[in-house]
Amino acid sequence: MYAATAAAVFLSGFSQTIKPFYPAIAATAAQSAIWTGYLPKSVRVKNTYYPEKRI
Repeated sequence: MYAATAAAVFLSGFSQTIKPFYPAIAATAAQSAIWTGYLPKSVRVKNTYYPEKRI
């Protein structure tokens, strides 16, 4: 969103404007991948969101 706004304000190309954001995009993607891998395996998450159904 910030990159699109900056490109419009400064009348520059979007690909040129987004270059400074590459490290942030990569870091966010890595963090998302780690959390996505962790959540299905976590016992705590399983107990919180999928408790055993007691009859």
